[in-house]
Amino acid sequence: MQQALSSGRARLVFEIAPQMEIPQPSWGDSTLWVLQSSSLSTETIYRCMLKLRTRMDRLMRITQKMQRYTGTLTWRYEQVENCIHSGWELYMDWYNMLDDLEDNPSAVELLMFLKETSCTLYNLGQVVEYLTYIFQNVPKK
Repeated sequence: MQQALSSGRARLVFEIAPQMEIPQPSWGDSTLWVLQSSSLSTETIYRCMLKLRTRMDRLMRITQKMQRYTGTLTWRYEQVENCIHSGWELYMDWYNMLDDLEDNPSAVELLMFLKETSCTLYNLGQVVEYLTYIFQNVPKK
């Protein structure tokens, strides 16, 4: 996404068709990690992941509402700024969760964990890029 932005492709997509999604890589059928072992550290990571999923879903709902909105209301500067900060904090929490893996999960669990993390970070990157685009057009009050 960063390469696309630096070359201007993502910016162009947002200017021409803000609702259009940038083509994304394929992660296959399932991207949600399902807990299969019962080790304490794996359960801790899983509980943390469930909280992050909830926060991500909330941010996605807010962003989708912004994208579908066709009224005359202009989003307030602080609203968009808070969404961007929330997105960056969420990104760092997902990213840092990779460092919190203490034990050696099975290959299948690790694959699904990395798959969900990768997919979520990609989607979160798209959300933050869209919010950044909106942010540039919001009047500062």
